[in-house]
Amino acid sequence: MEANQGYIHYNKGAVVMYYLKEMIGEEAVNRALRKLIQQYGYAPAPYPTSYALADAVREQTPPELQYLINDLFYDITLFSNRALTANAKKRADGKYEVTVAVEAHKFKADEQGNEKEGSQSMTGLKSALWLRPRWARNTAMCCTASACP
Repeated sequence: MEANQGYIHYNKGAVVMYYLKEMIGEEAVNRALRKLIQQYGYAPAPYPTSYALADAVREQTPPELQYLINDLFYDITLFSNRALTANAKKRADGKYEVTVAVEAHKFKADEQGNEKEGSQSMTGLKSALWLRPRWARNTAMCCTASACP
């Protein structure tokens, strides 16, 4: 993040919620939100804080993804992701086999903005992914990736 990129922290909540949905599943996110509403909806003070949301989400997050809670709620976590190349080949069944080479880095920043690369960077990641069309307009298509079955 550069000094002139202050916009990065704005709208973070929507990005976090979408990322959680993709990582732990929509139902898990909804269970966490339902718990908060049941516990705090129409209740008098004390009112919930972001810690209550983080705790509710933590309860719904599988052990192997617990690192997400710190990444998204407690730490200053930055990502630098880019596609290096992309190739598509039409298969006999009419679907496409898409190969994407990516470079992905995760950084943690301290209170002064000093960044350190995290241990989960994925430079040169080679992993098979299935792409699901999310929407299409003209010839453009946005896809989300999920692990191959």
